[in-house]
Amino acid sequence: MEKKRFRTSLAWRAATALALFVGYYVLAVVVAGFLLFIPYAEVRYTGSIHYVWLPVFCVGAAALILWSIVPRRARFEEPGPRLTPESDPRLFEELQRVARQWNQETPQEVYLLPDVTAWVGVRGGFLGLGSRRIAGVGLALLGALSVSEFRAVLAHEFAHFHRGDTRLGPWIHKTRSAIGRTLQGLHLQGRILSRYESVIRLPFVLYGNWFLRITQAISRRQESLADELSALTAGRETTVSALRKTYMAGLAFPLYWPNELMRVLSAGFLPPFAAGFGPFMESETVKGQLEKALGEIEKLQSQPYDEHPSLGERIRALEALPAGREPEEAPPAVSLLGNLQRRERELFALMNPELGPKLRPIGWEDVTAAVHIPYWAELTRKHQGDLAGVTPEIFPDKLPELAKWGERMAVTSGQVLTEDQAKSYATYVVAVATVTRMIQEGWQASRSVGQQVMLSRGEKSWRPFVSANALADGETTPSEWRALCDEMGIADLELGSRRPRVSRPAGVPVSKAEPAPEARGKIRNNKYAFAGLIGIVILGIVYFFQPGGPGGSGSGRSYSGSEYAFSIATDNSHPPSQRGGRRGVPTDRPSSGPGDSLSLAIEKPDLVARVTQRLSGTGGYGAAGEVINNGPKTFHFVMIRVEFLDKTGRVVGALMTDGRADEYVFPRGTKSFVVRGNGNLVYERARALVVYSVEVK
Repeated sequence: MEKKRFRTSLAWRAATALALFVGYYVLAVVVAGFLLFIPYAEVRYTGSIHYVWLPVFCVGAAALILWSIVPRRARFEEPGPRLTPESDPRLFEELQRVARQWNQETPQEVYLLPDVTAWVGVRGGFLGLGSRRIAGVGLALLGALSVSEFRAVLAHEFAHFHRGDTRLGPWIHKTRSAIGRTLQGLHLQGRILSRYESVIRLPFVLYGNWFLRITQAISRRQESLADELSALTAGRETTVSALRKTYMAGLAFPLYWPNELMRVLSAGFLPPFAAGFGPFMESETVKGQLEKALGEIEKLQSQPYDEHPSLGERIRALEALPAGREPEEAPPAVSLLGNLQRRERELFALMNPELGPKLRPIGWEDVTAAVHIPYWAELTRKHQGDLAGVTPEIFPDKLPELAKWGERMAVTSGQVLTEDQAKSYATYVVAVATVTRMIQEGWQASRSVGQQVMLSRGEKSWRPFVSANALADGETTPSEWRALCDEMGIADLELGSRRPRVSRPAGVPVSKAEPAPEARGKIRNNKYAFAGLIGIVILGIVYFFQPGGPGGSGSGRSYSGSEYAFSIATDNSHPPSQRGGRRGVPTDRPSSGPGDSLSLAIEKPDLVARVTQRLSGTGGYGAAGEVINNGPKTFHFVMIRVEFLDKTGRVVGALMTDGRADEYVFPRGTKSFVVRGNGNLVYERARALVVYSVEVK
């Protein structure tokens, strides 16, 4: 009986997909024929053409509709380094094991990807015929799951093949792509005659909405049944755990990339990518926020246009199944890769062939000394004028004027900040300067992935960024702050002075001997001469490579960092200009400000963003634009960074959009966006960059 119901369900879904496919082509031909009939009827029954533009518009629209329904051959570009049974035998053993359980073909090609994903698909052929099986495995997903949980994910993917879901996919995808091409083409043509464009688009919009509601309902049912089959293979509890961890990894990855990786990559180092992602998710600060966000997500209900059931619905459906036999605790899924360090290097080399191979390997335990401490020292040096006369003891006195103080600091660093962003930046700079001066005084800095920096000396330990944030947010009183500074022995530490204090605790050696008085003048003169020479060289380089200059390209490298769509409150890893106006928290994890050039970015050549309109208003600025998908794949979680540049090409401000899971950019389609910021910003032009996206498999 179960097998009969399965066949009936598959037959019904196949008939529905075929009917929707044929129905759209019939609709397109009928509308195109009607448009061609309009100029013919005018000439036939009136004997003349009253409006010259009418036949041009109708014939053009009809040709565009007919051209949009012509099937396109899908292009395939290898999305990552290719894995083989020889290089990664354990991974292929898992693939073969799960494939055999459902009597399915093992993927012939397997690719390693950087983000949180795992999929099994087909390549080549026409509408699914004559194709071969391929798979993609996300390195971040492997770092978040155990082997048994990863097995549940694979079982879910192969279950779609077992149930015949993938046989319908090409038909649905072709129809969806044709609808997207038609609406996009009519929209571009309708810019000339906007009054008529909406009328012609209406039947396609109505059919497209109807098509999506039906096919997405079918898709949600397919996902639920695939979850059930996955639970039969891997166990109910393991499948639920894999679902939750996958969602949490999806929430954490857009935070992990900019907060932990971006500065390290920019400094020319390659840390253990996957080995750091799991500890990042499990860190006390991040895990609590992820669990809170996941709890809110589990309360959501599925919407008519959702491709998957909501997480809560999927979990409740799985929990209603029999428990079954649960496997024992398994090792991390990343252990399935043969040579992890080599795979990560291959992945980053493919992402950026020019700079990726030059990255030097570094352990997470060495990142603080090699990357963060030099960055904090440089930022402290840059703001030593803003911090002149400031000590930790008098920092609470600055709180009433924190916004104005932060605005002056922003001018020093070349940023344009809102009031809240300025407060956040000032607090961040004070925390950074405090850490830098304490390290100069002999304190030791250490931090784990996802954690705030810990300073320690002897039996004393302190997290300055946590305490500075608590003071700025009013969670700690000024008296409590001063008492803590007295306890640490740093109350009178001059944050704006580059030289260490004369008075030192007993037993702490001076790091560098003071030069003799007669030698100081010579040293100073040599420094000035050397600094002048360096300045001339830098000016020459800037002139040569500036946009429009002799060696300039006129465009900057895109940023790989992004703000997360669900607005998880995280440590202030971005300078305020990159956080879209949200209140930040000072942190020990630095990031690039406007004008910084990051060494790596996840390239998405099919997605192109452009600014179409400058927005201005009372006390605000912004831009409107669109992101265009020139490729054959669908993307969501698309995040766009808009940079505002002055006459010299220097970035004077930046805003970021949020990427949403329910907003898609279909093949050959577009998605509009708007960004707005507070304050008055003087800029010459604006440009848009796609900084993050997730491919829909």
